[in-house]
Amino acid sequence: MSRAGSASESLILQMRNVRYEAPREEADPSALSKHEQAAWLVEDAFGGVFGGVDEARAKTRTQRQSYVLYENLNFPEALICVFALALVSFLEIPLWCLPNRKGVWAWEGHHALCRAPGHIYLSGIDYLPVGVTLLVEFVCVAYLAMLAGLEMGFGRLRVGASRLRVVATGLLAVDVIAFATC
Repeated sequence: MSRAGSASESLILQMRNVRYEAPREEADPSALSKHEQAAWLVEDAFGGVFGGVDEARAKTRTQRQSYVLYENLNFPEALICVFALALVSFLEIPLWCLPNRKGVWAWEGHHALCRAPGHIYLSGIDYLPVGVTLLVEFVCVAYLAMLAGLEMGFGRLRVGASRLRVVATGLLAVDVIAFATC
């Protein structure tokens, strides 16, 4: 009896866990499910972006994948890049001293390399070679540009802070290119 009882209990449990699902129409494979749309709305709300339900329905799976990749890459690496760029700006050779350098990768003393024009006080520390500073700047700016591109890809460019990041990254890229061509 206990065996029959456990078999019928098992059958009842199985029947309870079965749901009827209506046959699905061919859905757009790039469209987000309702749960993914709701998760995006919550994420946007926490970020201070209120686009509405219609905007969430317009999001695609590739935009979501781009957004998730962006969030996984954003912290703390972006802050490390900004800190590295600030540090390099203190250790790179000033533009007016570039004609005096011996080579792209050569370490040189600050006194032999650069004399400040006029009454400008220089710190007296040795400068990093141009090649090292350009390498750090290219890597950091490329990483920040990739993040800005991902941000544009998932449609958050309408937020003022996102636009500012894109513009600042573009200006940084122009600065690095200008420094590399001197």
